Amino acid sequence: MKKMFFSTALLAFSSIATAGTGLNCSDDNVLSDINKLQACYTQADSELNGTFKKLQALHKDGKVKMAALKQMQLGWIKMRDAQCDFQSMNSAGGGGVAQTAMRCKVDMTMQRNKELQDL
Repeated sequence: MKKMFFSTALLAFSSIATAGTGLNCSDDNVLSDINKLQACYTQADSELNGTFKKLQALHKDGKVKMAALKQMQLGWIKMRDAQCDFQSMNSAGGGGVAQTAMRCKVDMTMQRNKELQDL
């Protein structure tokens, strides 16, 4: 669990390098290209990590809130991955499984970013 959090935190520090690819990741044409889909995931994850860092900065003086924030995000990551794995099981075999899982992660990550922005 700690490993997941630290990898998410590490990605937050690299967000400057990967953010802003300019892809419209809500566009089905973009999401149907596996290479653009991967770039969308990188972009969405980077934006989410940036939002998470802002929340951390807002609550840096509250140890209880920081712990709750961390626990909340780790729980969400676990749920997202499980849901996308399950969703991809309903896909046709071959590369469709991986693409379905990645598309799910893009959609859920973009949605989560909006949720965190509203906190």
